[in-house]
Amino acid sequence: MNRPYILIKVAVSLDGCIDDRSDRRLILSNLEDQEAVDALKSTFDAILVGAETIRKDNPSLLIKSELHQSERLKKGMSQHPCKVTLTCSGDLDPMSRFFQDDGTKKWIYCPQFLEKSLQKKFSYLAQVVGLPGDIPRLVDLISDLKNRGISRLMVEGGAWIQRLFLQSGCVDAMRIAIAPIFVGDRDAPRLASSRIIRMKLKQMENLGDRVILHYELPVEPRSRLCEE
Repeated sequence: MNRPYILIKVAVSLDGCIDDRSDRRLILSNLEDQEAVDALKSTFDAILVGAETIRKDNPSLLIKSELHQSERLKKGMSQHPCKVTLTCSGDLDPMSRFFQDDGTKKWIYCPQFLEKSLQKKFSYLAQVVGLPGDIPRLVDLISDLKNRGISRLMVEGGAWIQRLFLQSGCVDAMRIAIAPIFVGDRDAPRLASSRIIRMKLKQMENLGDRVILHYELPVEPRSRLCEE
């Protein structure tokens, strides 16, 4: 399989929103969920977020637990997963926590026409990879990651990135945390797909007042679309 194993990790409200439209990040996970996600992250080679998530949420994507960090090192892995982002505009701030000097490998994927300008802007902070098209094909991105040694990829968001991956048919599993919150805004960003996907529920658990659903995605449609 010329791509990594791919998991989408997302938290949603009861009305399916992954965020609201305010300037502040909407917290949908609780402490128990955050600790479980930290452990889950430690099993992945890389974490991917969209440029909009970097601009709005400013995530570090680092593993918080020193125990999980040390376990990765014992296995011959890096202390933290590699960081990956996809931008179609090049609108990224080098001062974002994503690009901090934390010892992790960082890759920026972008259209080829942005490659040289972003290489100059992020010369010592991240490796820039230009791909064909105004919106790069996801199959090119994940194939390149596989060639760079990434076997397990976690996708965190935001909404556009999640839809892009679900549309590609190249997602193996989803972890959906449901928060007991109604956002109540029909224009808020939501977890959505542009095609019908019938998933198989593999596990359900409670972490405090959150319900965590673990889904497996169908094999046949995924493999067919990934080969296009």
